[in-house]
Amino acid sequence: MLAFDQGEYAAAQAYYEESLAIRQEIGDRQSIAGSLHNLGTVAQSQGEYAAARTCYEEARIINRETGNRAWEAFNSTTWGM
Repeated sequence: MLAFDQGEYAAAQAYYEESLAIRQEIGDRQSIAGSLHNLGTVAQSQGEYAAARTCYEEARIINRETGNRAWEAFNSTTWGM
């Protein structure tokens, strides 16, 4: 988050991708959704709207599956789904 907040989007993306890989390896679905949301935010900040939408949609689906209704709604409204 610090890299993102400092505008270092390439570094932020690399950290979030590493985080996603670790979370996928251990099978933490809720944290996977969080990493996907963060990757979507980085993509959106760089004007990569198709990639952002894909990340937000994947996060929304996981949040629905895990019963996290608040983040499901947030992911839906982040991109207007």
